Amino acid sequence: VEQKRAWQGFTENIKHIRGDLYKRVLYQDADETIKLSTTELIKKDNTYQPHGQQITFCDDGKTIKSVQQFRYGFREGHCENYFKGSKKIMCREQYTRGLPVGVWEYYNWDGDIVANEFYKNGKITKKITYKDGIETSESNWNALGNMHGKYRDSHNNGELRARGNLKNGDMDGKWSFYYDNGNPNYNVVFKDGSPIHLEFFTIDGKLLWEKKL
Repeated sequence: VEQKRAWQGFTENIKHIRGDLYKRVLYQDADETIKLSTTELIKKDNTYQPHGQQITFCDDGKTIKSVQQFRYGFREGHCENYFKGSKKIMCREQYTRGLPVGVWEYYNWDGDIVANEFYKNGKITKKITYKDGIETSESNWNALGNMHGKYRDSHNNGELRARGNLKNGDMDGKWSFYYDNGNPNYNVVFKDGSPIHLEFFTIDGKLLWEKKL
């Protein structure tokens, strides 16, 4: 049993597999020459829901753009996204009932990891970036979606650039900033999101001046 319909230059072909399971193929044209995606479906209450694997293709209709898993209409499990026109993975994601969970991994063209994002109950909790396998920054978030907790990032040469803590989106306590040679550049103390004390240093690390604000 097949169902076919066309609209605005697209063609959808749904084929019965067995029981309540179907497979949908979406084409970019009426001639069904450029395949956009294939999706496994389940039919419930006379409607189709993604259930199983969905493969999305690039403009050529052959090279895979992404592979996603669904369960009763929700993304579920591991999903992979690829660099355009290649078999190289750009990002690995995880879902539970459509919500981002676990560790998401991001890669560059050479296959080196460039970032990890950590999710819990659909919300990001932490992000770490990398360069040449070395951590270059760390950011954290609270359950409200505000940056909260430890923060740090680096110069292009890998030397620490800044570190401090955030409290519900605001800078909190002492923040330290550094020259790219590793010496302190300036320190700022925050209270309730506002700076209250400032220190500046020369490039060789000597205290230049300080001021209460």
